[in-house]
Amino acid sequence: MAVIGTFGSFTTARLALYASQGSLNVTGNNIANINTKGYTRQRLDLVSLNATGQAKYANSFMVDVGYGVLCERTTQLRDPFLDIRYRDKNSQLGQVEAWQNGLDQLRATFDEVARGDEDFGIITNQLHELFQSIEDLDTRTGIDNYDELVRAEADILCQLLNTAAKDVEGLIQKQEGKLKDELNTANSLLTKIRDLNKQIREHSIYGDSALELRDDRNVAIDELSRLMHINVEYSMERLDQYTEVEKLTITLADSKGEDGKPIKLVDGVFGTQIGILQHPVENLNPDYDPTDPASKKYLDDQKQPTDDVWYKTEKGDPTQDLELADTYNDEKYLMQLQPLKDEDGRYMRDAQDKEITDPVNLDDTTLSGAIQAIREMLTEEGVFASEDDIADDPKASGKRGIPYYIRALDSLAQKFASVMNEANQMDPAVVYRTNKDGDFVDADGKVIDFVVDGVTRTINKDDLVGWEKGECVELLDALKQQGVLEEEYDYYNGGVLFSNSGDSNDPTGITAKNISVSAGWQNTTTRMLRSKLPKGEGNSTANENINHFITLYDKKMTYMPKDVQGDAKSDKAFFQGTFREFFDNIGGTLATDGQVSNAKYIGYSTEALDLENSRQSISGVDLNEEATGMIQFSKSYSAACRLLTTLDSMLDKLINGTAV
Repeated sequence: MAVIGTFGSFTTARLALYASQGSLNVTGNNIANINTKGYTRQRLDLVSLNATGQAKYANSFMVDVGYGVLCERTTQLRDPFLDIRYRDKNSQLGQVEAWQNGLDQLRATFDEVARGDEDFGIITNQLHELFQSIEDLDTRTGIDNYDELVRAEADILCQLLNTAAKDVEGLIQKQEGKLKDELNTANSLLTKIRDLNKQIREHSIYGDSALELRDDRNVAIDELSRLMHINVEYSMERLDQYTEVEKLTITLADSKGEDGKPIKLVDGVFGTQIGILQHPVENLNPDYDPTDPASKKYLDDQKQPTDDVWYKTEKGDPTQDLELADTYNDEKYLMQLQPLKDEDGRYMRDAQDKEITDPVNLDDTTLSGAIQAIREMLTEEGVFASEDDIADDPKASGKRGIPYYIRALDSLAQKFASVMNEANQMDPAVVYRTNKDGDFVDADGKVIDFVVDGVTRTINKDDLVGWEKGECVELLDALKQQGVLEEEYDYYNGGVLFSNSGDSNDPTGITAKNISVSAGWQNTTTRMLRSKLPKGEGNSTANENINHFITLYDKKMTYMPKDVQGDAKSDKAFFQGTFREFFDNIGGTLATDGQVSNAKYIGYSTEALDLENSRQSISGVDLNEEATGMIQFSKSYSAACRLLTTLDSMLDKLINGTAV
């Protein structure tokens, strides 16, 4: 004898109809969203209805056959472990993709200056043309036209280096724009995830799974994982004694805040915003006197304004309000996270119910992902990295961003200018006769009295410090007037050939961006120094210094990081070779970096694609499976209908056919 009553069978059949109909509805919804981005395949979870407790007069002859089926909830088919693996790999892919983009822009610039005739790049070809013109000068020294031809070739080389340096520096602005765009995208995603958390939370309170909202949130989380390496955690948040809802928390992977815990990006209904660390533009109070012990110090330890320091607003007005101050980006583009807030602007509170209002500054290696790659493309100097840079990031010396290639071009320009300038000058202590004290003397060793600016005095070789910069003009003129120079040497207007500006003869601080033919060479007061040999019989046509210039083309030079970047930690040469070999090495280094980056990109993209396919095999909609489900639920629906018909026929027979 069954426990269930006759009319209970109708309930079983009715519930079977509901379950089959609901399953068919879910299947139809899956098929409808087969092309919807981020849609996760849904399933109707069914549970068997079972009456609780035991019948008071139950016995062993009573058989409990169940009471039907219930539609418990609609759930998504997702594998959390695959989500974690995919997002980790997506972060690596985003980082190498952004880095590859920066290298592609660098390659486009260097490819342009690498196009020339006879397998030479434009710059290396111009180096060849310059030294070829110097060879032509070998037999024509002193002829103005040929010296001018050399100067013209040198001027073209300077302009090519100037253009290359400006083009590379121009990439900084492009990368800054890309960084700004990615930060805006990240902030939009963080805001979206925070707001979706609130909506899902509200739906959960009323028992709704909010599956479509969860799909939107998962898509946003996937996109965020490209920009930065994140961890996603789910926990239960207790609202009151009886109610719990799910809470999603997103943290920066491998990070630690001041409390030793991972740094939070989103915590339930609270979220942060990320931006470049800003520094205020400072402007001293006119009444501030740093020599007065009674004055307050310029800035206190918290970097807050004091009575003695004002900041500038964007309009240039002084202000002591740090929030109103004009600001500029951190030179290393370090990032800062704003305090966690909800959509109404309320701060998150700590365990002591105190608002957390302090921003979180991120160090050089906290981030990873596309944002970090752009940061490094803007800041990394490779072998030119300082001791502080390497202390912040031990791998800094192996990372070559745009600054590295700018420094490399500067190294070429500086080495070329210094070698050429040195070859065109004579050491005053050698050119002129001096005694052991360094005072200039005549042929008999007697100290010479010179008239400088109307004053009679002696001249010491130490007085000529800076002569190669075009300084000490009066002293040099006095030496020439005395005849010491012309009696002993054929000087032929030697001097600075390359300077840091076409308007000066100053060779200090030369870079690829500013290298120029010196003012002296342009106005012909300086010429190529023919010889450094003393005048005398057999030396009247000496050209040994021109030949020395010619040998510089194939001379191996040593390039030191500290020559360009004074605070560089490395004290070892990073290249040895000719001018042409050095420039070719810049392109070779860039090509190697590109190959390494491309290999990583291929590997990461393949792995990410495999993981995404694995996710889709579980979460994606498959027409074959859905078609099978339709057949299955259609048959179960038909069977439930048949059960109702059979029960109706049985009852009709029981009621109307009994005892007839």
